[in-house]
Formats: sequence, structure tokens, C-alpha cells
Amino acid sequence: GTEMSNYRALMRGMSLIVPIIEICCLVWALKLKIELFEPVKNFPSFEKIALAGLAGIAIYTSLFVAIDIPNALMGLLMWLLHLLFGITVFQIARNMDNPDFNSIFVGISIGLLAYLSILILYISTIENPDQYNWAGLIPGIPNIRSLGFFSVAGFATGAAISFRSSRKFHFPLGLFFASIAVGLAVWSATRGALFAILAVVLFLFVQRSEYRNLRFVSWVAGVVAIGVLLSAVSYKPNDQFGLNRLFASVEKSNGSLDRLSAGRVQIWKETVPEIVKRPLFGFAERQFRKIGPERARGLNQPHNIFLQIAFQWGIIGALLFFLLLGRLTLQVWRKTTQGKNMGIGEQMLVISILVYSLYDGALFYPYPIMMFTLAVALALA
Repeated sequence: GTEMSNYRALMRGMSLIVPIIEICCLVWALKLKIELFEPVKNFPSFEKIALAGLAGIAIYTSLFVAIDIPNALMGLLMWLLHLLFGITVFQIARNMDNPDFNSIFVGISIGLLAYLSILILYISTIENPDQYNWAGLIPGIPNIRSLGFFSVAGFATGAAISFRSSRKFHFPLGLFFASIAVGLAVWSATRGALFAILAVVLFLFVQRSEYRNLRFVSWVAGVVAIGVLLSAVSYKPNDQFGLNRLFASVEKSNGSLDRLSAGRVQIWKETVPEIVKRPLFGFAERQFRKIGPERARGLNQPHNIFLQIAFQWGIIGALLFFLLLGRLTLQVWRKTTQGKNMGIGEQMLVISILVYSLYDGALFYPYPIMMFTLAVALALA
């Protein structure tokens, strides 16, 4: 429908199904009597100090700096839950005998198919498509372009299914899942997702010799071709959807980087002076919507992970955050490059979400953070 009730706004804005899933995993781990804080105890001393310092900044700003304390505390709890979820997955996976990580990627892909089915059914019930708010009122997400988070996850899980399994039927199965993910990005005209997918493919092709072969290249080409075809034959509500919209957005930019980025460049420029107002410890989590630059009022974050973290936790908090994030990313890369094609799903999820976070909220919204955390945990396990 067209009404935005408080319940719908909460479910959509906070993505409550994500923390519910994470809590279920946490309860499962507690039932199995898994020691959740054992990995933290084994952190190097400087990582423990960095994590404690970041936690202190987050708690202090949420309680004593934020103008919207409930929202700040909610955001803080979400970060804590993501961390516990990652530790839970790591501990469960590490303690399993011969864990079948491929089944996890198959499960994620099936989940994405289920969401796509709900989306199709929902669209079929809209009575006046010409007058409908297609940008905002889409099931489960705050904006139509947020479908890109599902696309990035679907492409990565499809690659994992195709290349890390020895079963022959898994290759076309993964290609099928990844094609649907790309098709969803093209249909919704989500340039950010397509760029993140392109970036991770090029990065792996250049960095890893096992991807410089006809099999991988033909897989990528097949995924893109089928995805574009699926988008072309799908129903499009208006000219803001599909391949034509992607090309039109580039043409209308007239060489302006700000227009090409849908106003992001100007938002970034105006966010920097706001950060300078509280440079050390920031304004707290989830405050950007109310006290960010006037041009960006109503947006949850500045569409750039560096500015996002610096705004909410200051320069000191940002240094601690990116120290920990950098260490995790390097460990994932080392772990997933030890075997041929064994870590392709984790690699693609981590790299594409990091790229995506440079110009969107891929490390702000719960779903992509959960996918990032899952990939890190599986890789390290």
C-alpha cells in the first residue's frame, strides 16, 4: 500500500529481520555452550585496545553527545549484535567437522529468490503503477536502489556455488543465481551495485591467476548477458528502471561528476565542515539525518564510509575503526588465497561491499553488514 505506518517505517528503516536472524544464531551458539568471547581474548593487545577505545567513544557519544539518543543507542546495539553474530558464526564453523560452507551460499541464494518472489507478487498487486512511489515504497528496503545490496550478495554467492563445489550441476546453478542478481541490479538501475561487481571481478582477475582463464571469463560474460536479458523482458513501471535509465543517467550528467554521482560529491564536500565541528569523537551513531549538512537532511548517512565513521565517531574513532577493518580484511585475503577458488565467495562479498561503501551505505544498513560479517567469519574459520 501507500501508507507509511510506524510499524512499516521501523521494519523498513531498521531492517529488523536481520537482527532477528543474528539473535537466532546467537541463541543457537549459547545453546551449544560455545565460548563466544574466546576469539576476543586471543586478539593481539593493540587490537583489544583499539576495540575498547572504539567502544568507549561509541558509548560516550551515544549517551552524552547525540541529540537523538534512542536512535544512537539502537545503532550502537546493532554494531554490537553484528560483532557477536560474526564471533558466533566463526566459533560454530570452527568447531564443526568438515563444515559445508557451500550450503550456506546456496541458502543465501535461495533466500534472495524468495525475496524476489515476494517483490514480484507485491508489484502485481499495485493498482495504479503510474502514480505509485516506486523510489520509496518497496518491500523490506528504504529505497529501490537498495536492491543493489541483494545483487552484490547474490553475485558473490553465485560465484561461490559455481567455483568452490566439485559437483557439476553447481556450476550452472551458481550462474543462474548470479544472473538473477545482476538482472535485479540492471532492472532497478542500481549503478552502485554494478560498479561494485565490476570492481571485484577486475580485482580478482588482476590479483589471482586462477581467475585468469576462459572458464571464469565465460562465466562472468554469461552472467551479465543473462542478467541483462532478464531485465529487458521484465515489467518496468517507468523510465527510471532498466538499462535505458543507466545509459540516460550518464548522458544527462554532461560530464558533471556531481550529477553522475546523484549529488554525492556535493554532499561529501558539505559533510567535511560538519565533521570539523566535532573532530575528535564525532556526533554519535545515526545522527546524520538530523544534524548533517542541510543538503543531506533526510539521508541516513553521507554515502561514504570514511565520512560516515568520521561524522559519527570523529577522527580518533575513525582511525580505530579502520585499523580494525583493515586488519580483518588483510586476514581474510590471506586465508582465502591459500587454496584455489576456495574463498571466492568470501573474497567477493568482502571486496564488493568495501567498494560499495565508498559511495553508498553498504557499511551502514544491517543486511550488507551482516553479509560482510558472515564472509569475514567464514574466511577466518
